[in-house]
Amino acid sequence: MKIYSPAGSVGRPVHGLAEAPKPLRQSRLVGLDNGKPGAALLIESAGQRIAQISGASWLGVRTKGSAATPVEDLLLSELVNDADCVITGTAD
Repeated sequence: MKIYSPAGSVGRPVHGLAEAPKPLRQSRLVGLDNGKPGAALLIESAGQRIAQISGASWLGVRTKGSAATPVEDLLLSELVNDADCVITGTAD
């Protein structure tokens, strides 16, 4: 019979820590409006305030086609290229 320790094997971790994200003050923020009523206003207001208190650059809100569909490939590509952080909302 072999008995295993509940602490697992002892040794060095196989993987290191993930790279820390850069400070928000160095980030480009973009909002993603899902098309629901009030979403654009809320995201714009939140994005401007986050940029104001963090020193990030607020680049505005982009709008996707519908809340019921995934973001379009072209818009996703633009977000990847233009933003370090995307602010959006989900649910009702």
